[in-house]
Amino acid sequence: MKKISLENIERFTIPLEEHPLKWMFLDEEQNNHLREEYKAQIFPLDEEASVYLWNAQVQFKIFSEEFFTQQFFQHNESFYIGDKTDKEIKKWLYQRGIPFSQKVFIAFQPSTGFVLTWKMVIKFWDGLFFSDQAVWDRTLNWGFVADHNDVFLFGRNRVYNSDMEAEKIYEQQQFRQEIENQIKQNQAREVIKYFPNPYLK
Repeated sequence: MKKISLENIERFTIPLEEHPLKWMFLDEEQNNHLREEYKAQIFPLDEEASVYLWNAQVQFKIFSEEFFTQQFFQHNESFYIGDKTDKEIKKWLYQRGIPFSQKVFIAFQPSTGFVLTWKMVIKFWDGLFFSDQAVWDRTLNWGFVADHNDVFLFGRNRVYNSDMEAEKIYEQQQFRQEIENQIKQNQAREVIKYFPNPYLK
């Protein structure tokens, strides 16, 4: 039985070659070959882990408008990329101060997600941000959104107060309980499938 959490989610992966969004990381000039040092920093999540990440993103309201207000962060900024060069955009992402090696989360769809380093976000930003997209990590102390209007949003230094923290802890507990219940239900279905009740025939 899988015990997926945000602490170990990158363990539940599939080969990048089998992922439907592998094209984001492939370079046609390099014959669609990805260097091993880059591949080691990209963790394509399997379906179950992707669903877990998506649900966590919804639970923590990562993609909500309120995420980028003073209610959540002490510092908020935006950056219009429509008239910027690739070099300028990468420089701005680098200057957000996230360590290159920091593992971050990207959930594209309920069944499609990645864990990757911030360095890979900077390198492959153009492929990653083809639509509205959020990037965050385990700390929830910062958040990034690429908006479809060619605007990057970044917030950091999470605002903490007792009411918000109590609500967050409660939501996390509820989220974990919901996931555990779903896993138990799925396991029960598998048991019934392989060991059907003869009295129900």
